[in-house]
Amino acid sequence: MRRLGIGPRLALGFGLIIFLSASAGLWGSATNRSYDTSNEAFFQQTAITHDLSHQIQANILRIHRNMKDVAMAPQAADMAETLAKVNEAESFIYVALDTLLLAYPGDSAKVETLQADFRAWRTIRSRVVAFKLAGNELEAADITRNQGAEHVSDLERQIQSIIATTDQLRESVADTALNKQQVTSRRMAGLLVCTAILTLLVGAILSRRLTGPMKTLIEFADSIKRGELNRRLGMDRRDEIGLVGNALDEMAESLEHTRSDLAAHQKELEDRVARRTSDLVAANDDLTVEFEVREKIAARLMESEQRMDLVITGSNDGFWDWPDMEQTDIWWSPKLYKMLGKDPAGFWPDFPEFLNLTHPDDRSTVTDIVQQAIDGDDEPEITIRVITAGGDYRWHRLRAGVFRDDDGKAYRMAGSFQDIHDRKWAEDQLKEKNTELISLNEKLNANQNKLIQAEKMSSLGQLAAGVAHEINNPVGFISSNLGTMLEYTEAVGDVIRPMLAGSDEGVDPLSRAEVRQEIQKLLASEDYGFLLEDTAVLLKESLEGTERIGEIVKSLKNFARPDEDTFSLAQINDGLEMSLKMVWNKLKYHCVVTKDFADVPAIYCNIGRLNQVFMNLLVNASQAIKKDGEIVIRTSCQNGYVFVEISDNGQGISKQAQSRIFDPFYTTKPVGEGTGLGLSISHGIIQDHHGHIKVSSEVGQGTTFTLRIPVNLQPEETIAEETSAVLA
Repeated sequence: MRRLGIGPRLALGFGLIIFLSASAGLWGSATNRSYDTSNEAFFQQTAITHDLSHQIQANILRIHRNMKDVAMAPQAADMAETLAKVNEAESFIYVALDTLLLAYPGDSAKVETLQADFRAWRTIRSRVVAFKLAGNELEAADITRNQGAEHVSDLERQIQSIIATTDQLRESVADTALNKQQVTSRRMAGLLVCTAILTLLVGAILSRRLTGPMKTLIEFADSIKRGELNRRLGMDRRDEIGLVGNALDEMAESLEHTRSDLAAHQKELEDRVARRTSDLVAANDDLTVEFEVREKIAARLMESEQRMDLVITGSNDGFWDWPDMEQTDIWWSPKLYKMLGKDPAGFWPDFPEFLNLTHPDDRSTVTDIVQQAIDGDDEPEITIRVITAGGDYRWHRLRAGVFRDDDGKAYRMAGSFQDIHDRKWAEDQLKEKNTELISLNEKLNANQNKLIQAEKMSSLGQLAAGVAHEINNPVGFISSNLGTMLEYTEAVGDVIRPMLAGSDEGVDPLSRAEVRQEIQKLLASEDYGFLLEDTAVLLKESLEGTERIGEIVKSLKNFARPDEDTFSLAQINDGLEMSLKMVWNKLKYHCVVTKDFADVPAIYCNIGRLNQVFMNLLVNASQAIKKDGEIVIRTSCQNGYVFVEISDNGQGISKQAQSRIFDPFYTTKPVGEGTGLGLSISHGIIQDHHGHIKVSSEVGQGTTFTLRIPVNLQPEETIAEETSAVLA
């Protein structure tokens, strides 16, 4: 076949260059349009996901805030309005979650998990509403604050994860698109570079068509001369230049095979020498490492022995070792010789000698520790008295560690010997002091109870006149009612007596005309219907008076009775009612009492002492009001505490006096009106209940005392606190 000439080859080359340039431009343009179309749809999808996620997150937070409002809503109307907002937000979230499931470009399991957790949130919401409707506001608030908040936080974390995943996917796609565009640009640039190179080559072909092959042959011959035998011309020519080139290729290949055989033999010889050298080096390294390890072990062993000597010498404890329990010989440390006053040069310790040094009453304890080791105790410990260098017996603690063979038999014991005589003496002294403190504390409690009872009797004495007046009022109208009823009874008797005359003889009195006339005359002279109605009213009023007297006497008995140091369940509101009855006569003439009692739970307390606190505060409020005043009593329960507020609009307390009002014997009242112990004792009673009392007052504006008492206080807490205080 005839080969193409240089002209046609040049035409084909330039045509190829133009074709490659056009193809590169068209391919790059089509590729960029394809990327832009696919990326635009994906970015729209991620934008929808991003907006929906933020809206869902905002509505979840809005639902949580509304549920807090539901839990704290005071009125049913407020709760219904807030629940309507919650339902509206939940409806939006359900629709948004369905849309998000379709639009989310990531793993749909995340959205499905979010849907399941949101349905679980509705269960929590239903529980809050149920507790709220049942009146259990504390439980509703607790669920909202704990379970609700935790669930909302989990939902927020899931939404944030979806948003973060969407942002990551969007950034990843954007980066991928940018990378693809860069790759496309680089490829186009490469094609253009190739086109330029091809153009240069085509131009150079004409100039080098003749001189190029000759220069190549000369360069190839020089490379063979330099020993570069792996190169080949590979000329596909049928002219003389091609024949020369093929001959040179065959010569180079033959020379390369010869050189390869020589190199293989040389490499084999070098490998044998290297393997032998490596074996010798490895053996030498092993010997060096073993020598270094042995040196380190010897150094560490010496260091360990030195450290052990320092520990034994520097310690205040003595050490011992019984290496063979079938023998009697025992090793003692120098410190142990010194502790027991023995000379290491003239005394050889063994088990019988140690028993002789032990107090006769403690020798059985020493033999017991040996038996304990035999029976299986690996760390026995005893406290014994041993005669020391001073010639007296001192208390020591002996600790032991037991070593056993493979069969579990004890064959060796070692341990420490510590002088604890001074510590034991201190412990005995401490026990005696604790006993004295317990006795003093009991006396202090007894004196405190007497002081509280004395203050109570003092307060009762101040209220005696008023209480007597309170009893005298019902006694007065009962006496008046009885006098009136006596007159009514005599009037009724005048009517009944004529009807009874002659009844013993079996004759009907009403059959006689004179009897009927007399009865009619009596009935005309009195309004007997009014007498009967008024008698019922008088009896009812008298019964109410006796009940009132009974309540006053019962309150007096409960207040005057000495308090027991026991706690029991009691209602704070009932205690306030009883205290009001006790001081009512001092309040009713110059002030109005407003009661704002909440439905507080019963608490563990000493209600008798708390009543004394209430009465002291009410009496102080009464004395602070001159006339036409008001006393407000409020109770509430918040965060596990019952709060009692007693406020008045009296003359108030100065800032200077407020800092001292709880001090014993401090009073701002005139002589004869106070002992200065009321508020001090009240402060102590509230502290005994693990509570707190504070005062807020302004001169001329009034005073408010606030009591805070824990709801869940148990009697065992006060006992444990008193015991720890004594032992401390």
